[in-house]
This record gives sequence, C-alpha cells and structure tokens, in this order.
Amino acid sequence: MLRFLARRTPGGLLMMPLTGRNRDDLRFRRTSRPLMQRLAADDAATQWGLRSATDKDAPLVKKRDASSGLLIVDPEASRLILLRLGAAQGAARRRDGLLEARDWTISPAADELPVIAPQALFARALLERCARRLRRHGCLENGRWFVPE
Repeated sequence: MLRFLARRTPGGLLMMPLTGRNRDDLRFRRTSRPLMQRLAADDAATQWGLRSATDKDAPLVKKRDASSGLLIVDPEASRLILLRLGAAQGAARRRDGLLEARDWTISPAADELPVIAPQALFARALLERCARRLRRHGCLENGRWFVPE
C-alpha cells in the first residue's frame, strides 16, 4: 500500500515517525525502508506521518514530552497524513492500519471565510485513491480489509 501511495504522490512521498529520542529520529524519509525495518524489529504499535515531497511550506511542530523525554510531532499542527499501525497479531504478524487526514483550513483575512488548505485537498484525493484500490484489490473478512502483499 505504501508503494501505491508513493507512486500516486507528485514529487514522491515523505514519511517520518511521530516519536523519537532526538531530532535525527524525526526526519523525513523518501523510502519505506525505515518503516519496514521498524515493523520487522518491533511488534508494538507505531504512528508515522506522511507528506508530499512538494509540500515544503507546511509547518512541522515538535514538542518534548516532559515525562518520557521523547520528541513528539503534532500531526494536526504539522498537516501530516497520519498512518497508524497497530501491534502485530498472531503468527502472520498482521497489523491493523488506519490512514487519517484532517480538513485543515487557512484564514486569509479577518473579513473572509476560511479556505481549505492545499494539504487537505491533496490528502483527500490520496485517501480516496487508496480506498478505491483497497476495494478493488483487497479482501473483506470479518469486517476487516486485508491487502495482499
């Protein structure tokens, strides 16, 4: 599914984990290799942010968690498409996955109505394409969609 998303994204798809120990952990990656390595090494749930490589104007908001000391990226303020992957289950190590995007708005002036941000329009189109592909090529079993590898 990540290859499908990367091919449909103008300029390519950038991915980053939403939590890390230092700034180097929270940098955008052009390939899905770091995500795949993390999924192979760890059975825990993980969250990654997705963005088009041509979207250089969007902010990236990072905060440090006081209790754990981890750096955390705010996907809402950073205008990222959120990829949530659940914990690995069973011998096949299947994971539940969720792609999530918000309708981010821009307020151009006080007397004008808010306008939907270009990142939101891009995210909508990308998620609609992903849903169509899932319905065409996926398999519905017990209320869950499974995507062949």
